[in-house]
Amino acid sequence: MPEPAIASGDRSILRELVAFARRNTLSTAGGIIGLLIVVMAITAPWVAPQDPLKTNFRHMNKPPDAEALFGTDQVGRDTLSRVIYGARTSLFVAFSAVLLGTTVGSLWGVACGYLGGRFDLASQRVMEILQAFPDLILAMAISVAIGTGLPAVIIAIAITRLPFGGRVIRSVAISVREMSYVEAGRATGASALRIMRLHVLPRLQPPGRRDPRHPRSSPLARLPPSRDRGGAERACRRALAQHRAARRRLLVGATPVLGRREQDMM
Repeated sequence: MPEPAIASGDRSILRELVAFARRNTLSTAGGIIGLLIVVMAITAPWVAPQDPLKTNFRHMNKPPDAEALFGTDQVGRDTLSRVIYGARTSLFVAFSAVLLGTTVGSLWGVACGYLGGRFDLASQRVMEILQAFPDLILAMAISVAIGTGLPAVIIAIAITRLPFGGRVIRSVAISVREMSYVEAGRATGASALRIMRLHVLPRLQPPGRRDPRHPRSSPLARLPPSRDRGGAERACRRALAQHRAARRRLLVGATPVLGRREQDMM
């Protein structure tokens, strides 16, 4: 029954959130404050007391009072309204930069971990150069070099995020590269891009999602559902065993002899 399964999954997530809130009260308080900032940015047209662009030269540089809780700026604009509307730009830059930097860095780390060789060596030297400078100074230098504007700021901050996700994903990709199903993919003649996209990248998930009991975590889950599924699984395991035996014979200097079933799968 799919509905009870979904309900139990929601309850387990809720229990984990409650347990996390009890263990980390400061983190929970920070998360609530961040959520309030997001809600404030989304509801800015209804929350802001005044138009953030409206000028009033009779109330320039006015201190905080009942009309302007944060005071006014040099041209009489309400500071509180500008802070509320400014949260939109800040959140957009933050989310865009982190998403871009994490995505590009993760893909770069997958390529480094699987391909290795000179590409990995050159990429690691570039990441070390990026990590040698403080993030703020490096972002300011990149922003000055590529120009001004919101896209330049997003790209500059995203570049400083590349090494953090790239190095972590690279270490995991190196271990996944030696798995048996990746070796089977190479034995069938699949390209490096296909292996990285179908076999390496889906395995770079949190430990809870990489449970072998999870139906989508096994390479055999991609087999089409049929009555002969058990026979297909046994054939796949047999081909993997023959491939490992062929590799061992290559290592000891013998010539591997592939069976008809393995030749058909290749």
